[in-house]
Amino acid sequence: MANSNKSRRFRLPGGSDYEVGYGKPPAATRFKPGQSGNPHGRPKGVPNRPPPIERLKAIVRKEAYRAIRVNDGNRQIKMSVVQAAVRSLGLAAAKGNARAQRLLTELLSLLEREDHASNMAWLKSAIEYKAKAEEARESARRANVEPPEMLP
Repeated sequence: MANSNKSRRFRLPGGSDYEVGYGKPPAATRFKPGQSGNPHGRPKGVPNRPPPIERLKAIVRKEAYRAIRVNDGNRQIKMSVVQAAVRSLGLAAAKGNARAQRLLTELLSLLEREDHASNMAWLKSAIEYKAKAEEARESARRANVEPPEMLP
């Protein structure tokens, strides 16, 4: 009985048998065949806007690498904002600013660790390559076949 009351409540005026409800809009407001769901929507060819954080990253990168003029003694030189900031940090550290010294040391330590890790990964791959090449040469020697050429 409850269902019959509910279905009667959503019937269209005029006694039509078409029920109105979830996923069943009134016939008068339904899209006509061939009509777009959003006729005045975003034009074709307009790219999606990147998320706000991506726009912020792009702005920060653009400003960080923007060229500026910096006084260097009695002349002006052009350099990026990042380069000028690191130069300023280095000068402050050299003048005895303990906070700048600590930050510069941490930055340099981070860079050196990354370089070391990269060098170790390269060395490991070179050692593995040499071991496999020696193994292939030994296998070829046992089979009385021309050994493969090792790259330097």
